[in-house]
Amino acid sequence: MGLSESSPVSVADLNKRNREIDSQLEKDRKQLDGQIKLLLLGAAESGKSTILKQMKVIHDKGYSKDELVTMRSIVYINCVSGMISYCDALKILGENYSKDTSPNHEEYLRNLNVDKDGLDEIGPATFKALMSLWSDKGIQNVREKKTMVYLFDSADYFMDNLERIYLGGYVPSTQVSHSKEHKSALIPKYSTFRSVGPSFTFPLFSSPGTWKLETIGRGKTQDPTY
Repeated sequence: MGLSESSPVSVADLNKRNREIDSQLEKDRKQLDGQIKLLLLGAAESGKSTILKQMKVIHDKGYSKDELVTMRSIVYINCVSGMISYCDALKILGENYSKDTSPNHEEYLRNLNVDKDGLDEIGPATFKALMSLWSDKGIQNVREKKTMVYLFDSADYFMDNLERIYLGGYVPSTQVSHSKEHKSALIPKYSTFRSVGPSFTFPLFSSPGTWKLETIGRGKTQDPTY
């Protein structure tokens, strides 16, 4: 097979392309000049994503109903993952279940594999397993000792509100800030809003402009990108 020659590119075409690139770079520069970036770093479960969510609620008109509806799955996953973290802690602390059915309910929740498969709803069987485990004296003993072991910080909140979450038509409200988003890979997260200067009570936001808060998360591991 022979080699075909590529079509020659004229100097005029090269110059035109060069001007287009320079123009785009200048537009990007002007856009970034008016943007103030704040990177949030911290250990796992230290509240980086919670800060982003709270800033959106306080300074960026909050979440629309459509956005909140899409977050239901995150809340459902938190309910199951939070209870599994309690089951893990029960073994670490040497506690025992008070109900004979609790081991089976634990196995059922683990088999849901919510970290991998997600969870679109809390069905009757899942609700029953969660409520039964939450009322188990062994789990409640763990709750009293939760400072001694790692637990999802949102677990108590969601379990205390499980009946409301289980009801049909549930739409998350401000509790979205309590939820932990499960990430299987390093995922940057952003929250952009416009500062209006003096109306911000926190001194950091006294300068007008577009603020871009950024954080990264990777489960319980460190954030290595920065």
